[in-house]
Amino acid sequence: MTQLGYVVAALAVALLVYAATDGPVSRARLRRFADRHALPMTVDNGPRVIAYLAVTRRWRAAGVAFGFVLYTLPWLAEDRFGINFTYLLAGWFVGALLAEARLARPVAGRRAASLLPRTPARYLPPLLRGALPVAALLCLVLAGLNALWPQPFSLTEGVSWPVRFAVWLGTTAVVLLLVRVVTRAVLHRPQPVAAPDVLAADDAVRSRSLHVLAAAGTALVLYCVLAELALLLAGDPVTTAVLVMAGTVAVPLLGWRLATRPWTVPAGAVW
Repeated sequence: MTQLGYVVAALAVALLVYAATDGPVSRARLRRFADRHALPMTVDNGPRVIAYLAVTRRWRAAGVAFGFVLYTLPWLAEDRFGINFTYLLAGWFVGALLAEARLARPVAGRRAASLLPRTPARYLPPLLRGALPVAALLCLVLAGLNALWPQPFSLTEGVSWPVRFAVWLGTTAVVLLLVRVVTRAVLHRPQPVAAPDVLAADDAVRSRSLHVLAAAGTALVLYCVLAELALLLAGDPVTTAVLVMAGTVAVPLLGWRLATRPWTVPAGAVW
């Protein structure tokens, strides 16, 4: 099967997963969302939150399925099986971006203007606001260190280290750009004139979206950091084992913890 065939097959599986996850949102999931944002659920704001959870679940699940199949199919063609967390996370991240693009459609009716500016500081805790920039800075520093002390050999099957570091830095730059663009879209998404409980739910949805984007972007950049460290510290089996464990357990756990971090959006007047 050609690379194009792998992509087509992965897209087909992703579409099937997208259709299969088009089910009702559980009360437990709705309760977790409300608890993370200290949001009182009402008859009026419940549909807004349920619609958000349904859309994001479908797109993120489809993204994970796409990443899983895209990585696994070439292995199955060789009668082997493999899972790559970077592919899974990248698919989840792309699914989250597509979900936000889907949710960014204009609202009907008169729009409300908030008297408080919609900035990341209102919707994200300080830890999440700084996590992605710090990870990107670390990626840049490691690339600089390898430029000062280049490795005498390459572990990348004939690909030189400058090419690999260019790919990692380019990936980091793309992630930063996408997170920045989608963050602006989330912050500036029109808000309709509605009751305070509905507006509170809308703000909670924006906050959860930004949590997911910042956490997924941070985790993706941290995988680039781990790859840089693996090249810089090549030859030490203990270090290699530690980096493998970090990529398998620590980075996904950190991303999940950041994405699910509780945060209460300050209430603001509208006019």
